[in-house]
Amino acid sequence: LDTDSDGVCDELEMLGCTDPSALNYNTNATDDNGLCEYVIGCTYPDALNYNEGATLDDGSCVFEFNVTFDNTTNVTNIVSTYNIFTVNIVLGTEEIALGDLLGAFYIIDGVLVSGGYIVYDGSNSVEIGLVGDDPITEEIEGFQEGQEIIWIVQQVETEINYLIDVLTESEGFVPNTEEDVTFDEVSPSVTLGCTDPTACNFNEDASLEDGTCKYETQYEDCDGNCINDTDQDQVCDEEDNCIEVVNPDQEDSDNDGEGDACDYDDGIRIDEIAEDTPTLIKMIDVLGREQKEHKKGSLLFYIYDNGMVEKKFNP
Repeated sequence: LDTDSDGVCDELEMLGCTDPSALNYNTNATDDNGLCEYVIGCTYPDALNYNEGATLDDGSCVFEFNVTFDNTTNVTNIVSTYNIFTVNIVLGTEEIALGDLLGAFYIIDGVLVSGGYIVYDGSNSVEIGLVGDDPITEEIEGFQEGQEIIWIVQQVETEINYLIDVLTESEGFVPNTEEDVTFDEVSPSVTLGCTDPTACNFNEDASLEDGTCKYETQYEDCDGNCINDTDQDQVCDEEDNCIEVVNPDQEDSDNDGEGDACDYDDGIRIDEIAEDTPTLIKMIDVLGREQKEHKKGSLLFYIYDNGMVEKKFNP
C-alpha cells in the first residue's frame, strides 16, 4: 500500500524532521512533519557575531562596523563586574602594554555599541563594570541578559584594534553578578582593520572593516608630512603665513601694489634666493590641489625648485 505514491510502502514510512541542519533531524524519517527545530543566529565564521551553535542563519551577521571607545553614560540599577585576566595576551607581535584600551561592546541592529572601556594599567587582572539594560524601559540602555559581550583591545602605539577570544563560565551578559574573564588570544578567524586599498593604513589581512581607515589629505601625505612646504618649517604652505613681497620682476595679478611672489616668513627674503633660473615643480590652486594646465579665468600658485612661489592669474 502506497497511498501517497512516494515509492515507500505506507507501513514503512516514518514522520519526522528530515532537514540535516535541524537540531531534531531524524535519520530514519521518510516524510517531514514540519516540526524541525533550529538555533537561529549568524552562521558565517568570519562575521563579528558568528554563533558557532547556530544551525539556521537569521541575516544578522555583521561584516563591518566602527570601533569607538566610549564610556557609557547610561545609569540603571543593573551593573555587573567583570574581572579581566590578561596573562600573556599578545597583540600582533607585542604583549598588551600600559595604556592600551580594553573595551566591551554589544550589537544593536547591526551597529556596534560601546558598553564601556578601561585603560590598561599593567596589572595581570583588571576590573570593569558593565551596565545592563533595564528590561522595564523600551530604550536599550546597556547589555541585555544573555547578550554576547564583544571584547576588543586597541593597541595605543599602533592604533590597531584586536578582537579577543575569551575564556569565561558565562556565554553572555549576566545581570548583577561578578564574573571572571580570561583574555585567551586574539581571534584567529576575524582580523580587524582597514580594508580599503586606497587608505594609508590598508591592512591586506583584515577580514572585517573596523572604521579606522586614514587617507592622505590635500595638504599632508600618509606620514603626516606636508605635501607642499616651501620653507621647510613643517607648516604646510596652504596653512602657513604667506607674505607677498615687492619684486619688480614679478607680476601683480591682484593689483595690491605688491609682487605675486610669496615669502613664507622664514627669515629669507625671496630676493636672497639664488639667481639661478628656477624650474617649475608644480602648479596648485587655492585649495592645494595640483593642476596640470592653467585654464583661463583661474588663479594658480606656481611652485619652483628654489622655493619661490608665484601667484598667477590667467585672464
